[in-house]
Amino acid sequence: MRTLLKSDTALKVSFHGTMRVHGEFKFNGNECSGTMTIEAAVYNNWSSGNPNLHHHRSFEGYCENILQGAVRVE
Repeated sequence: MRTLLKSDTALKVSFHGTMRVHGEFKFNGNECSGTMTIEAAVYNNWSSGNPNLHHHRSFEGYCENILQGAVRVE
């Protein structure tokens, strides 16, 4: 849980760790909106079966349009 002191600012977000094939950042249950959304593309190619890939990833960006007050990061 983090506290945002002003609602007219952007929250800098970074993630460094192991991530599976699907993942996203959410703040108070919502994805980022605004002109500086956090986007990343990771490409994996496998010929068959259900992948269970775990790789180290680093993502960083800014999230706008978060209301002032407590922010739950998911």
